[in-house]
Amino acid sequence: MSTLVLKLSDPDAVNAAFSGGKAAPLARMALGRFPVPAGFVVTTAVYSNAVAKISGQIRPLVGGLSAEDLPAIGEASEAIGKLFQDLELPAATLDLLRAAHVELGANAVAARSSATDEDLAEASFAGLYETYLNLLSFDQLVDGLRKIWASTYSLRAIAYRLASRRPHGDVQMAVLVQEQVAADAAGVMFTRDPLSGGAEYIVNAALGLGEGVVDGTVESDHFVLEPKSGAILTSEIVAKSTMIGASKDGGVGLVDAPTDRGSEPVLSQDQLTDLAGQGRRLVDLFGAPQDVEFVVAQGQILLLQSRPITGLGGGDQVDWEAAVDPKHHWQLDRMSVHMGPHFRLQQDIVESFVRGAKQCFELTGVQRSQPCVVEFVQGQAYRRALDLPEEVAAERRRVHTAFCEELQDRGTSNYLENVAPAMGLIVDDLGRLRRAGSKLSARVEYLASAIDAYGLVMGHLHWCMRGFAERPEWGEIFHDLTGEPAEDSLVFLQALPNRSTRLVGRLRGLACIVQDDPELSTIFAEGRYDELKSPRLQGRPNVVKFRRRLQSMMRIYGFRTGWSFGSHSGFETPTWNMDPGRPLGIIASYAEQDLDEMTRRDAEALRERVNATRRVRRKLAAGPAGLEAFNLALIRAQDEVWLMEDHNHLMEQCTVGHLQESIYLTGAAMVKLGLLDLRKDVLYFSLEELRSFARGKTTGDVRAVVEERRFERETRKLLDPPMTLGAAAPVRREAQVAEAEPVDPDKIRGTSASGGKATGPARIVTAETPVGRWQRGDVMVAVNVGQDWTSVFPLLGGLVLDQGAVFQHAALIAREYRIPAVIRAGDATRRIADGQTITVDGDAGAIYLG
Repeated sequence: MSTLVLKLSDPDAVNAAFSGGKAAPLARMALGRFPVPAGFVVTTAVYSNAVAKISGQIRPLVGGLSAEDLPAIGEASEAIGKLFQDLELPAATLDLLRAAHVELGANAVAARSSATDEDLAEASFAGLYETYLNLLSFDQLVDGLRKIWASTYSLRAIAYRLASRRPHGDVQMAVLVQEQVAADAAGVMFTRDPLSGGAEYIVNAALGLGEGVVDGTVESDHFVLEPKSGAILTSEIVAKSTMIGASKDGGVGLVDAPTDRGSEPVLSQDQLTDLAGQGRRLVDLFGAPQDVEFVVAQGQILLLQSRPITGLGGGDQVDWEAAVDPKHHWQLDRMSVHMGPHFRLQQDIVESFVRGAKQCFELTGVQRSQPCVVEFVQGQAYRRALDLPEEVAAERRRVHTAFCEELQDRGTSNYLENVAPAMGLIVDDLGRLRRAGSKLSARVEYLASAIDAYGLVMGHLHWCMRGFAERPEWGEIFHDLTGEPAEDSLVFLQALPNRSTRLVGRLRGLACIVQDDPELSTIFAEGRYDELKSPRLQGRPNVVKFRRRLQSMMRIYGFRTGWSFGSHSGFETPTWNMDPGRPLGIIASYAEQDLDEMTRRDAEALRERVNATRRVRRKLAAGPAGLEAFNLALIRAQDEVWLMEDHNHLMEQCTVGHLQESIYLTGAAMVKLGLLDLRKDVLYFSLEELRSFARGKTTGDVRAVVEERRFERETRKLLDPPMTLGAAAPVRREAQVAEAEPVDPDKIRGTSASGGKATGPARIVTAETPVGRWQRGDVMVAVNVGQDWTSVFPLLGGLVLDQGAVFQHAALIAREYRIPAVIRAGDATRRIADGQTITVDGDAGAIYLG
């Protein structure tokens, strides 16, 4: 027997002294006929022989180091790495390695660390040592071997051993070499919930190779399985835009995920059933709950690793109540953009919002701003109401409402007189800071100001624009004055110019340029937007015109984030400036339509509004009081349309857009300085930490902090936070519930948000659905949608929402473009299948299936 190189199928490979903590269990699995990719082990003896040549130089480098002195550890690690890099392997060893490599017969191999102190039940060193994937030649394999050996003295490994009081010389490193599997998907399975200790199997899986799941760099689906059957108990399927894939020159990298699989579950029920079965066998084999890494290749599950779950608890160890005052009633913050578990920077943003809410409550007494005290528990934000007698809050509301009513009686508003001017100054100041330079200090100042602006605008100004007096709806007033049906009032609000309609006009104008140029039409039809920058097209007149008009549009609308009522945007959602592919994709959809017909429809909508207004004014002319009341109510209703879109542009889009871009640009500055690998990793640091970095006070391994906090956040995702903490909520009188209407399998009842009827194919939209391409007549069906979708509304035949409100932007824009819309449809997204032909009856507030 060779003690240098062992096949995984060799019985001696199960000895961890030879094979290390990762390869030895895998050898037991191979011998037990588990589905394991073929491979061999470069044993600890090879490492011992090699390191013996440089041990005399290593000992003085690590002697006397302190776990807290990371700069000194980093210097020692770098020097030791150079020693390994220069190591010459004996010819006999190289011959054995080459023979094993040839016998494996793989075009590419993966080399993984398998140290003797790795994957132990009592103290896992998992993730501290290196793995090298997609090694395409024998020379690449030998180079990877040296780098894996060197990782025994990486900064993190040295610091970890110092902190855990383990001798450096005790570690021995084997290397596991296996065929590189061309993985369609990969992931991790826990055969017991690692946080609660529950019996369920927990699976996280992503497209491509599994490294993206382990380090959190790609989007992954989450499954909770019943252990015996593998049946899905719960699942969270996310949009998957990226994956880890093999690079043609060796190694791996982040690549775009296949568009046809991005919204589908990574694993089928059959694969999950197979995976659960393998998990049960592994528990029997090793006698303990297991942490299993796997890949899917050609539909089959292959196992890459199995190790004990370390630190396994028995039951939920989280004391949710410990951080809050139990005398108060605390509620989990359910705002979509505030939902946890939070990044460190996100906590600063939420705290800024709460400060703004407190300012709003102190001025206006508005109840929605009263929960302005926040505590963070396990990364979740819990808010409680500020203690204040109700009569004091009521007086504040009365005073603020009277102030707003007085302005409205004078033909103006609080928004026009105070809020909009303040917004203009805020947006201008943020623009100045954005242009202040690319140094980290300038970017952090921009970020700090954007966070402050977000709190002031979204927590305060957003909710004090108007008073709180109950006013009749425009439809009710119209019916009382004219005797005509309330739903006929919507015609008076269509074809009104506002921020959204002007944006649609710009998008349509750009689509016209595309339609007029055959080459541009081809580029947009195929989504090859990068070619707009190619030297070949720079002088083309239509390209010059298109780029000039696009730049003009982006100067105004480039900060669009999609944030608004019904939106699912978050702190990682890019603005149009950050991802120009989003508006270009919408332009591509427009370019596929009959734009002349869209223009004719808009003109017809305007004629309908003008003619209807003239008709009603003639009808009411005999009664001056009624005519005056109609004109005043119409002006207020039309002003409300303008206000809704204008305030959304300045507040949600510009203010929040600046926040998004300040995060992005600060991350870019840190990547440029070599502090981070990914821009989005800036979210793992608080504003105060980022200010310290900007002052040059960077201590320790910033990347190690990112990894630690990423792991913390990923584990917190597995928790189930309670909706409330502390004292019980105040008792409220329950509203009477109307008798339920009998269920009709071919009809869904909702609330009308925009009149008319339309029949067309349903397009189901989720929080993860990309804007994508739409065709005229498609019916959008969603739980709810915000401003991120309204730019495609002119292409829709109809709109159906499970939730929603008549005042939200989606309903307003649907009315603007005379799109039949039914909201509050309950379970429409579950009862309607994607592609199913449905009829939306906006007049009756109903959807007909089939």
